[in-house]
Amino acid sequence: MPKVAVITPTYNRRDLIGKTMRSLAEQTYEDFTSLIVDDGSSDNTADVVSEIAGKDRRFMYARRERTCSQKPSASFATNYAFDWLLTDPVLRDVRYIAFLDSDDILPQHSLQKRVEALENDPEHLMAYSHMAICYDSMSRIVEYRGPATRDPKKISKGIVRITGMGFPHRTMIFAKDLLPETGYFDENLGAGEDRDFTIRLLQRLEEKQVACVPEMLYYYRIHENGINAFYRRNNALKPDRTYLVRKHQKNPVARASSLVYAFMKSPQSFLPERVKRKLRPVKKMLLSRGLDDPFVQQIELQSHRA
Repeated sequence: MPKVAVITPTYNRRDLIGKTMRSLAEQTYEDFTSLIVDDGSSDNTADVVSEIAGKDRRFMYARRERTCSQKPSASFATNYAFDWLLTDPVLRDVRYIAFLDSDDILPQHSLQKRVEALENDPEHLMAYSHMAICYDSMSRIVEYRGPATRDPKKISKGIVRITGMGFPHRTMIFAKDLLPETGYFDENLGAGEDRDFTIRLLQRLEEKQVACVPEMLYYYRIHENGINAFYRRNNALKPDRTYLVRKHQKNPVARASSLVYAFMKSPQSFLPERVKRKLRPVKKMLLSRGLDDPFVQQIELQSHRA
């Protein structure tokens, strides 16, 4: 029985998912199963998956049929995988859950090093690593280390206040037993659903229960058909950021700072540049009231490096 379940929601990824699956198949850690949930692809994603899964039984595929009015959703597809994981007797012995987007890549030792980080201390319930942000050609890679602090509650607060990446959440691997208490992905979110899940997961952990592997063990690929690019083109990121802030931020001052930041961060904001320049000192002042300095410094450092 597999020890690790790697969840991969997908939609129209025929040109990318093959490379993603091969990177998982070539892991030095072999005790895993891959749960691929196709959210109603209209291309031949299923054929690409089936070809690889036919040669490697660790890959399991399911297709979630949508109604005509439903849009593709990573939240719905991931929750389908959660149900699958918790109800299928074949998967009853799975101990850990990890995520792998269908357009991303894992270096060969990724699972092994993250599982080792979890298991080298019986108190560890979650581990994460540094992440590489790269273009599809892999010609430009930026190392993303995440926050300087290791306190999960401080990190979760920082993610809410910044409402940007803030934490390499795609690199998380965590105990399956945390899922019932944390809950499923929020299906009201079109983007940022993994960030919301990370916030809720971190809020339930203590610092001694979290391990960090200081290596780039996940390659996050940026390309024109990525989900964030889609939401930016359709100016849909701002409502999701606002929803996240209102859901998690209870302090009025901190909520105001987060809403200002979320509003300013939208690349398609209708505000003229001269107005945004005048608001930047306000944003900086509001953020400084609610954020821990190590977190802010790390985010600024990574933004500068990118």
